[in-house]
Amino acid sequence: MALTAREIIDAALAEVASFFDPTTTPDSVWVRRINVRQEELFARATSLNPDYYGICAVAPLVDGAANLRDLTEDPPAPDRIDRIEIHDPGTSEYAAGERVNLVRVDDADVSLPPRMLLRDHVLWGVADDMDGVAKIKVYYARRPTPVRSEDDPIELDGAHSELLVWDLAKYMARRAP
Repeated sequence: MALTAREIIDAALAEVASFFDPTTTPDSVWVRRINVRQEELFARATSLNPDYYGICAVAPLVDGAANLRDLTEDPPAPDRIDRIEIHDPGTSEYAAGERVNLVRVDDADVSLPPRMLLRDHVLWGVADDMDGVAKIKVYYARRPTPVRSEDDPIELDGAHSELLVWDLAKYMARRAP
């Protein structure tokens, strides 16, 4: 059974009611905190076990670059990339399944080709590393559907939703006067 944001807020309020009266804070602040924490938990769970909230998608390369926002409409752009592989080597010298190294712009020479940089959800090939590659496969943590109101369901289920209650209760207690 999926909880709603309202149920998580009420449970957290019950936990901190003896400390202070948090009703002076609008619920939108609590909903925002639930969103932030739920995204963090999705990313963490995916890094521990990609089968939980992990996704893989194939992205075509245009001039050695791929815009990850164009992967699919649902789920949205990747939250955290775990792995990149060559999916269709095209006319390049690479083999399908070969791992692509994600490097930082200020340290691009630290790794062997094929290498890519990530800037604003766009993967760019370093130098001519990705020339001729047709498609890459990207493994990433998906983002949960944003909670927009108190009545929206939370995607974390079971015992994991309790993590949101305790996190929100701690957040409320830190904000106490």
